[in-house]
Amino acid sequence: MSYRSLAVKCALVTLVSAVLMLAMAAGGADKAARYLIAGGALVPRAGAAPHVFTMMTAMILPSVCTFAFSDQLVEDCSRARLTAIRIGSRMSWARRACAGAALRGGFSALLGYGAGLGALLLVGGEEMSGFPGLLVSVVLLALQQALLAVVASAAALRLGEVEASVAVLGVHFATLCALAVSPVKWQAVLVPLAPSAQAVLAWHDALGFLLVWSVVYLLLLLLVACGVASRALASKELL
Repeated sequence: MSYRSLAVKCALVTLVSAVLMLAMAAGGADKAARYLIAGGALVPRAGAAPHVFTMMTAMILPSVCTFAFSDQLVEDCSRARLTAIRIGSRMSWARRACAGAALRGGFSALLGYGAGLGALLLVGGEEMSGFPGLLVSVVLLALQQALLAVVASAAALRLGEVEASVAVLGVHFATLCALAVSPVKWQAVLVPLAPSAQAVLAWHDALGFLLVWSVVYLLLLLLVACGVASRALASKELL
């Protein structure tokens, strides 16, 4: 991916995030931060399932990030055809391509959610609480988005960019919705094991599982995803 393309996509993600946060800030900056950054829109409150509209709103930014960066490995494949990658160096090239896909996906989310948090601080910083927790949430969201970017990019090698993004986001969001409406006894078991829930700070607060667990879990999943994607990319016919 060229620097120009990366800059344009990151700018798009940042713009969407800032507009989304400012729109939600009409109901209070603290509420917007809790709903969209800490994931409060995805977690039951007082025994009631989250409202569908707020859940859909919380899913906008991950969708934009995933769609924007789902073409990375396909693009790398196209460039490899032109540069005639040597067979002996194909695996190392594939690893570098997958690492780059993860870094770009994670960086875009870090930039987007960071810009959104900054916008909320500007319009209502005096009413916002739990700022350190929100920073941790931004880091978790960036790690999760790196994972989504790699998985979507790898799936796009077979399915195409749009189809891969829809499939990956469909599974991701279906998991979050299923967890939100599950019985409480199942939530306590399933949420700490579900990759989709690891970046939702509100689930950590509700169930009390450790943030460190989520960081380590997401990093391990990212390593596995990069390994699988590297093999898929290295075995892809380039010529």
